[in-house]
Amino acid sequence: MSNPALLAGEYNIAFPGSGTPATSPGGNGYGAVSIAANGTVTLTGELSDGTSVTQQVSLSKDGVWPLYVPLYSGKGLLLSWVNFEMTATNDFSGAATWIKDSTAGGSYYTGGFTNDLTITGSFYSEPPIGNAILNLTTGSVIFSGGNLSSAVTNTFTMNVDSTVTINPSPADGLSLTFDLVDGTFSGQFIDTGHSVTNTFNGVVLQAGDEARGYFLGTSQSGSVIIK
Repeated sequence: MSNPALLAGEYNIAFPGSGTPATSPGGNGYGAVSIAANGTVTLTGELSDGTSVTQQVSLSKDGVWPLYVPLYSGKGLLLSWVNFEMTATNDFSGAATWIKDSTAGGSYYTGGFTNDLTITGSFYSEPPIGNAILNLTTGSVIFSGGNLSSAVTNTFTMNVDSTVTINPSPADGLSLTFDLVDGTFSGQFIDTGHSVTNTFNGVVLQAGDEARGYFLGTSQSGSVIIK
């Protein structure tokens, strides 16, 4: 790529998990991606089993991000070629493979797994005063997987300062806060079926006007989608 500065800026990224959270991580890992004017890509994030991911690497000459992160003390990896191309719902994407060997151990998914997923991401810009972080009036927070007996949906009102007003039913002890600086979100809700409080985290994907993240249940990873 003759001018990597064209891609310079701050982005948010989502790493989708599997659709079978009983056997491999569900939910959406997430992170922040920064591209410098010289084409250096810096990734800081976490996958949906709680594993940290970091990388610093240069874009290829064609403007492609060679994503490779060793995981689980050398007993796993995350691998992809990420292409930057604006669409209606994202600003970059890439087919990826996420592997954990059965000998890696840990608290979740000790049998190991191989997940094939599509990474997506969006340029992030802190909203100006008077504009909410998502273009929503009434939004939904949808929880699934993570040992829940069934998916749970709560609704909220998005205020112009990006605070939210949780609608009272079903609520389930839901709290939700957005960080305008980096476009992350966090909160908690009560899994009434197991009488436990789960915390959750994720990122806003402004190109698709949604947010994605994950939570850890008693033995599984679950999905959080805000839209």
